[in-house]
Amino acid sequence: MIWIGDVLLSQGEGGVYNERMLGGARVWDPHRSKMSALYHVGTGVELKTGMRVLYLGAANGTTVSHVADYVDVVYAVEFAPRPMQDLLEVSRRRRNVIPIMADAARPNSMPRWSKLSICSIRMWLSLNRQVLLFGIVRS
Repeated sequence: MIWIGDVLLSQGEGGVYNERMLGGARVWDPHRSKMSALYHVGTGVELKTGMRVLYLGAANGTTVSHVADYVDVVYAVEFAPRPMQDLLEVSRRRRNVIPIMADAARPNSMPRWSKLSICSIRMWLSLNRQVLLFGIVRS
C-alpha cells in the first residue's frame, strides 16, 4: 500500500470520481470507502500485483477503482442498474475492471450462464488462494 504520512494513495489515472490527487497519485478517501477506512485503522487485505479480486457489492466503483490500481483484475459484481452505469464507466477507464451485473445475494435467481461464471470464479479463487472482497451496504 502507498502512504504519504497518513494519506492512503493508489497509483492510477485520476478523475474517476473527482478524487484529490497527491504527488501524481489518487487519494483513497476513508470517508468515501469502507475499505480505505479499514486500512486507516490498521486492518485490511494487502493488495498486490498478481492478485485477482472478486468484489461483491461494487456499487458505483469508487473502491473498485482503487483496488484496480493495485491488482491485476477486479471482477466487480453489482445488481442495481443505476450504479452499474457508473461502474461501466469506471471499467472503460480501468481496463482491468470486469463489471458483472448479478445479485450475489441470490445466486439461484441469476441466469444459468451467470451462475456458472460466479461458481467458476469462486472455485478458482478457493483453489488459487486469491482475494475475495465483499462490499456490504445496508440502508
